[in-house]
Amino acid sequence: MLLPLCVAGCARPPPSTAATSKQNGERGMPERSPPEAQRWISASIPERAHPGGEPDEEIMRLVVMIRCREIDGAGIIFGVDEGHLYIATVAHVVGHCPSGVRVKLRGLERQVEANVLRRAGDRLDLAAVSVANPRKLGVDVDGLSFTRLGVSPIARRDAVYALGNPSGNNWSVSSDPDRVARIENDEVIFDSMFIRTGHSGGALLNDRWEIIGLLRADEPPTGVAISIARVIETLREWKYPVKLQPSFPRVSAGGDRTCVVNPEGTVRCWGDLLGENTSETLTLSGARFKSVSVGLRHACGVTFDGTASCWGVNNYGQLGNGSDANSFDVETGVQQGPLVFASVAAGGFHTCAVTIEGSAFCWGHGAEGRLGNNSGHDSRIPVPVSGGLRFTSITAGLRNTCGLTTSGSVYCWGGMSGTGLRREGTESPNTWSPALVLGNITFKSVAAGQHQLCGLAANNDVYCWGSNEDGALGNGSTTEIELTPVRVATALKFRSVTAGLGGHACGISTNGAAFCWGQNTNGSLGNGTKTRSSVPVPVSGNLRFVELSAGVNHTCGVSTDRSIYCWGSDRFGLGTGTATGSTRPARAPMLQ
Repeated sequence: MLLPLCVAGCARPPPSTAATSKQNGERGMPERSPPEAQRWISASIPERAHPGGEPDEEIMRLVVMIRCREIDGAGIIFGVDEGHLYIATVAHVVGHCPSGVRVKLRGLERQVEANVLRRAGDRLDLAAVSVANPRKLGVDVDGLSFTRLGVSPIARRDAVYALGNPSGNNWSVSSDPDRVARIENDEVIFDSMFIRTGHSGGALLNDRWEIIGLLRADEPPTGVAISIARVIETLREWKYPVKLQPSFPRVSAGGDRTCVVNPEGTVRCWGDLLGENTSETLTLSGARFKSVSVGLRHACGVTFDGTASCWGVNNYGQLGNGSDANSFDVETGVQQGPLVFASVAAGGFHTCAVTIEGSAFCWGHGAEGRLGNNSGHDSRIPVPVSGGLRFTSITAGLRNTCGLTTSGSVYCWGGMSGTGLRREGTESPNTWSPALVLGNITFKSVAAGQHQLCGLAANNDVYCWGSNEDGALGNGSTTEIELTPVRVATALKFRSVTAGLGGHACGISTNGAAFCWGQNTNGSLGNGTKTRSSVPVPVSGNLRFVELSAGVNHTCGVSTDRSIYCWGSDRFGLGTGTATGSTRPARAPMLQ
């Protein structure tokens, strides 16, 4: 069944972009110039001048600046082992420096020495370079994200972006896209007036900021890149450790459904998608999403060009489309005007998003101040959050919202009864605008749940605060309320944390193991029982995860082998193909 769809932004013009290149020079760097029902939705995406914002820091950190005598170039970090960082570049950049080159790594103030390991002097024009002892040099090796390999087919007129060192301008990328002209053998040829000397060895990116090529020729009006597949094939033949890989699927569990975003940007959901107490599959096959967030009975996503769209129950305007009509099997665009969103979070009956500039907007149910605009009124369209704060991320709980600022502070607003936001020694029932969470803790992420909040601190400890019913705070007690963050009772260090709308939370330890705590009536903790726990318990199965998402009565995760596992109640959203649920992780074929 083919259903018509108007994706977010299709009724409005694309945001304007600069006519000149945008320089992203790092501060301090010198710059010299078989389901029951299946529904397929097709989407028509308006062409954008560029995806939402600049390349993110993850992709920037994979690209290095190279200097060989007076020659500027760039390179791509493709691998790491115990003693070396491995970089791919083009042979003609390093050919005049056989004994070594100087490399500038993102985040380091000084240049470092690098050795030229091997060169291919033929048409491939490829070279491998290594930096010894990167950890001793201060490189955050563990923080490198190698899941930025573009695997989608490349076609003529596709938008591409050259990231490199043009004319000595470090980490520079155009704000306007270049266009693929043709594909010849192992080369991507693209039309470009931005390409300059110094781009050679840098990364050719698609509009999802994924690496699709290694820049080889940098003379306008044409750029040439070696396909990244050919580069990786050769590096493996040379026996170097290649870590670059496609991004993992992303999963979001909610109240009556679970959704998965695949690396190519398609979305697949399973659950009660029509509000008829039946389970079915919904596939969004046209819009290319970078993330999706599932709330209690609605879901929202952001595409790679920064537009947001929502579907599901809309009784309070939580879909943001200017109406209160439900939209179960047709995706509807958020009325965001010229705003370009970086991320979106769906809560109980409201939704919030952060723009690429860091401004927060909310819409839907405004009771208790959960929209953060000094009002208790509902809004069917995005309204700005008061205070003028700049956020890196936002999370929406059942009745409240929290945002993480660029300094690592957490601010919350909304229904604070049971969530523990201290105000002058007492707990305020409602907070109508962002209020600072006390405790002097620097956070890397924050997650809002039912009446509990959890955050990942800079030292990789997890702290929770708010209602401690069923041990939701994980601190070894069931004290009714904690007004300030308390550390979860474990010696484990974590890389992520998620809080569910049903009163439980989960985290991934630094070795990839999953742990959960709190309410467990339906087996949401995944430890083979239905007994609540006030401390983290290991999820059964000895699996290793890259992402977890806690819903209302279930939890889902993406394993290191890219499989989707879920556990808990299978009333609607588990996707395992059974109606009995599972107290242990079970593969979710409906979501694969």
